[in-house]
Amino acid sequence: VIVDGIPVVPGSRWIFGNLEQLNVTDVTTAQRIIAFDHANSEGVCSHWYARTPRITILQPKHARAVLHASTYRVHPPLMKHHMRQFFGERNFAFMNGKEWKFYRSAVHKAFNPAALEAAQHCIEKVACTLKGSLQREIDQGND
Repeated sequence: VIVDGIPVVPGSRWIFGNLEQLNVTDVTTAQRIIAFDHANSEGVCSHWYARTPRITILQPKHARAVLHASTYRVHPPLMKHHMRQFFGERNFAFMNGKEWKFYRSAVHKAFNPAALEAAQHCIEKVACTLKGSLQREIDQGND
């Protein structure tokens, strides 16, 4: 038990974490195994990442509570490697303090209802272009 009432991913060990589950060919599969497959009805589960206990959350309401509680995050080097593959080099997961607050504020302004409504035409145009590109690739037999 890492936290009372939160399910633990099977095979979690404090010394090696969930290396068995992470020993897959792609990061997306590893994240699915850890975060989705063992989450409770609230989308929460716990696991070990090396010697660091972790709680994985899937619902926006939980993310909001965590992000509003603190802007400081520490990640083990191995986790940074995997997270960068999954989310890219510059993302909120690796930011702390003022840098995190600055970018969160910028993103929040861009995703308010008025901004999204104003951008809807552009979003639809980009989506149609992407769909067309993907369809051409499929028709040409490119995987």
